[in-house]
Amino acid sequence: ETEIIGNVVEMNIDDNNTRIVVPVSAPDKKMYVLDPETGEILQDDIYYYSNSPTQAPALSANAEYLAFADFTGYATLLHWENDKYEQVWRTSVSYGEETSTWGSGIAISKDGSYIAIGTLGFVPSGYAGRVFLFNNYSPNPIWIYTDVGDEVSNIDMSDDGSLIACATYGPMDHSTSDFFVFRKQSNVPLIELNTPGSLEYVDMNGDGSLCITSGKAVHVREMGWGGNAYCIYSTSMTI
Repeated sequence: ETEIIGNVVEMNIDDNNTRIVVPVSAPDKKMYVLDPETGEILQDDIYYYSNSPTQAPALSANAEYLAFADFTGYATLLHWENDKYEQVWRTSVSYGEETSTWGSGIAISKDGSYIAIGTLGFVPSGYAGRVFLFNNYSPNPIWIYTDVGDEVSNIDMSDDGSLIACATYGPMDHSTSDFFVFRKQSNVPLIELNTPGSLEYVDMNGDGSLCITSGKAVHVREMGWGGNAYCIYSTSMTI
């Protein structure tokens, strides 16, 4: 048994049960790395700033890579070496006229080659969301998608990173889509879905042929009840 003092906002474990990551928002803004079998704290010096649950930090299949984006407006990729995670790169995910940016959605391919980051940006007119796709060897994005009206709340991708699915709140007036599937090669959406509400969660299967997404039946920033779920056949582009 391991006692962690503070407000745990997320946690994740890799596919091979190698390591658990546990971000804590208060009193310390940091992330703990634990051994799943013993509960031993392997590392506790990774700075992490988040006051509320977003999507949990992403781990590659064998926990070799750890990626996260927090409320500092930066995305960070770490690599396990010398018995601890060490930084590969750290880069800003602020964009355009945003006065503040929060990292929200995140996904990583099984081998750690591709990292997708979703954001919530605060702009003079209200909110904006962006999607960034990175290689693990460069802090310069492969592409950026900017036409998201609000927070990119959740991201998942196929095992090889070739398909990226994004659930977003969408704009208040529902003038643009709130669900997207991208190919890694381009920021032009392969699939879009505009719902009467907001989408908060997404899960894609390993080969990218199928994903499910769900959320509130009205926009998440409006009062209202109920929810909707959608099943998307990604390769045939049918719902």
